[in-house]
Amino acid sequence: MPVSSAFWSLENAFQLVFMVSATGGVVLWIMQWHHAKRLPKPFPGWLHALTGAYAVFALGNWIWSWGPTGNWFEAAPWMVVASAAALAVILPLHHRGMQRILGQTIPSTDGRFIEEIILSQSLLQISKNKALQDTLRKSKREHLRTQMNPHFLFNVLTGIQHLIMQGDTERASELFRRFRHLLMQGFLSAEDHVGTLEQELQHVESYLDLESVRVSHRISWDLDIAADVDPGTTPCPLFIVQPLVENAIWHGLGGGTLADPRIRIVVRWGLDDDLVIQVSDNGRGMEAAAAVREKKHQSRGTSIIKERLSLLSHGGQLSMDEQLPPPLLQGVTSTLRLHHWRGYAHHAAGA
Repeated sequence: MPVSSAFWSLENAFQLVFMVSATGGVVLWIMQWHHAKRLPKPFPGWLHALTGAYAVFALGNWIWSWGPTGNWFEAAPWMVVASAAALAVILPLHHRGMQRILGQTIPSTDGRFIEEIILSQSLLQISKNKALQDTLRKSKREHLRTQMNPHFLFNVLTGIQHLIMQGDTERASELFRRFRHLLMQGFLSAEDHVGTLEQELQHVESYLDLESVRVSHRISWDLDIAADVDPGTTPCPLFIVQPLVENAIWHGLGGGTLADPRIRIVVRWGLDDDLVIQVSDNGRGMEAAAAVREKKHQSRGTSIIKERLSLLSHGGQLSMDEQLPPPLLQGVTSTLRLHHWRGYAHHAAGA
């Protein structure tokens, strides 16, 4: 192009059209190539090839227009018409492909956003529900425990009253002293509902010392703990074994009126890593114990224990039968099973 040519000359106009066509063709081809990498076939392959061919054609025309004045100028109008016709075909097809892209990206993006909101709200609601369930479970545990404490208090105070009415003030004083010691141990405190097995067995020992003052014949008892059970680190629901010992004394042993009353407590790991605690007596057996309960009162302690076991995260089970550990030959065994307790014990110990 001559330097003296006016900027608005027809040659410059053709060159400008070729430059715009070439730029548009390259931009369309790059857009189609870019979206083809992100989404599955947003543009047909032939359209991508056609757009590439158009870009090469328009770019060639633009480069050709920078050559000497002559043939290109004479053919320029036809090249412009051909470029416009090709662009008229490519643009609507490209627009349709872009609509498919928008249909795939925008709804899916909105859908993911909505799913994330619903998921976060669901997790928050689940967390709130779990916190509420834990609170209700803790409240019910405390409620059940407070039901057992007055029951125990009633029995002890009744025993003290009975001794005073009989004029046995010395035994009544001793009973009260042991009872006060038991309270000082925190037997009726509002501590956590789970302590250690050692704590619970200390409560049982103190309770048996207390009852030995009330009953006619002193109760002998022994404890058999398996070698692989560590009482100092093994967790145990507090105030859950003592009611079984109390039932053994007042229903199995007839309140200590039987000759040579004995209680045996066995602690071991059972199947499925259950913690098994057995309280056995050498009383009159299940039928006689049931008759005693009918004459006096139905034991509320065992039903509360079952309710407390149902509130444990792993659950538990309480059963009674006449399968006795040696050397006992007659009586009742109450078996307390804390399900999968070994894993819970390891977790509580930080293992």
